[in-house]
Amino acid sequence: MKITGAGTVNLASTCHILVLAYYSGENIQNSRGFAMVYTETTGSSGIATTSKHYIVNTAQGHVRYPLEQNYTNNEASTFVYAPLDNIHRPEEKTVVLYVEDSLEPGCCGCDYLKVFKFQSTGGWEDASQSVCGGIEYQKWESDDMVMILFRSDDSRVGRGFHLVHSHEPAYRAKQSV
Repeated sequence: MKITGAGTVNLASTCHILVLAYYSGENIQNSRGFAMVYTETTGSSGIATTSKHYIVNTAQGHVRYPLEQNYTNNEASTFVYAPLDNIHRPEEKTVVLYVEDSLEPGCCGCDYLKVFKFQSTGGWEDASQSVCGGIEYQKWESDDMVMILFRSDDSRVGRGFHLVHSHEPAYRAKQSV
């Protein structure tokens, strides 16, 4: 959903996670900024309270998820990787590498990671890329933000995964493995 003006926006009752990304163009001399008022509601969404949400904009790093033991059933956790200093630089890529520890095997609709890429012209777009149990390695890159959604169902759990991220010059990101 893209919000381009003033007014009230009502979200579906199935909206478990809301991510807002503000984008400004190059000409901001006459900008007055914006104001946002929101109401958070809670209820019985069925999403595990162990779900975590990360926003990362460091030069490089590593996330081991979960840190200890296995992930839990019914998780909806997010990992957002933003450009350094939150400034869009088309000559630079955000690169995220996925390495499986263990996810529920043989069921790609059960426990999986789904990738979204941010586009300044259209907001978050489904990158049509996902991984599930049995996929050991995957690489994603974008010239802006990357969001990875981890979902688990209510059956078996696993040890999880690693996400290694960096920011690289665009020409080098295409060459790396």
